[in-house]
Amino acid sequence: MLGAKLGAGLAGSHPLLVAAYALLIVYVRQRFPQGPPALAAYWLAALAAFPTRFFLRMAYTESLFLVLCLVATLGMERHLLWAAGCTLGDERHWQRRLSGNNKRP
Repeated sequence: MLGAKLGAGLAGSHPLLVAAYALLIVYVRQRFPQGPPALAAYWLAALAAFPTRFFLRMAYTESLFLVLCLVATLGMERHLLWAAGCTLGDERHWQRRLSGNNKRP
C-alpha cells in the first residue's frame, strides 16, 4: 500500500518538476532578453544543483508550489492578470479553508 502511494506521489511530482524547469527557462529568457544565451542554462543548473532539490524530486508538494509561483510570475511579467490571479487566488482560498475561516475578507 505504501509503495503505491509513494509511486503515485513520485509520478505526480516528477512531471511538475520538469514543467518547473521549462517555466524557469521561459521566465529567464523573457526577463533577460539581452543576456548571454547560456544564462537560462546557468539558472537551471543552479536550481538543479541546489541542495534542497531533494524535496522537489520526492512526493512532496514543493514542485507544485514552484510551478504555481512561476506561472504567477510569468503571468505578471506578461500582464496576464488572469494567470497570476488564478494561481494566487487559489492559494488564498485554500488558506481560508484550512484555517477554518470560510468568510471572505
